[in-house]
Amino acid sequence: MSERSNWWGLFLVFVLAGGGLAAPSLANLDDNAGWEYRVQAAFAPLSIDGRATVNGHSASFVTGSSDLMGFDTNGIKIRLEAWREHWGITADNTIANFSAESRIDSANTVNLDGHDYNTELGVNYRLGSERLIYEAMAGARFVALKQELDYSSGVHESDKKRYVDPLVGARVTWIMTNLLSVDVRGNVGGFGIGSASELTWMVIPELNIHLSKSILVNLGYRHHDIRTEEEGGDTSTQFDGRVYGPFLGIEVRFTEPSSGGEKP
Repeated sequence: MSERSNWWGLFLVFVLAGGGLAAPSLANLDDNAGWEYRVQAAFAPLSIDGRATVNGHSASFVTGSSDLMGFDTNGIKIRLEAWREHWGITADNTIANFSAESRIDSANTVNLDGHDYNTELGVNYRLGSERLIYEAMAGARFVALKQELDYSSGVHESDKKRYVDPLVGARVTWIMTNLLSVDVRGNVGGFGIGSASELTWMVIPELNIHLSKSILVNLGYRHHDIRTEEEGGDTSTQFDGRVYGPFLGIEVRFTEPSSGGEKP
């Protein structure tokens, strides 16, 4: 994955974070609201574009739009949010399975099978108005990545990698009408700290259709750029690439009544 692509991802995330810094000039959210809970479940057909290295064996893989409905290349996402006034706690869980084939020469091929399990846990702070809300987030991403390379020559390599990324991010929500709203969420993490990845960033634009106050349909796109830490030598194992694709989800929201009662 190019360095230029990484810088574009950082630029998008910091644009979102910059919006959060401007948020205090907006009207505050309701300080007397009770707990608000959100649960989102989504399915995402995925494409991959990157280079996988397992125990010193490397191969590049690209899957295009023709593979989007292949159920061996997909992801399931469960996102949980709990908010009380300005503060929130979020947990974003993703299970991604991907498969691809690459031709080495006219007679030899290599197949990649992979599984990526990651959970993002964050503490969030939000400010805004009725129509425009900014959120800032800090937390960690827990990742379990498994890769297998199968060569037509009979060579098989397999590796599991687990690490924790420190994470910062932001989200901007624009409530256009009572029926439609738009979210743009992004984060960046890793930074090569400890066992963390070298650099990982993600951008997720999302259109929400409000069927009611409690039920939403989510149409979005997820771009996840991954560069795991390079261990070096013949035993190096890493993934340098991106996993991306549209997703379709449903979200349920409910709010506890405020214990403080109505204002006089």
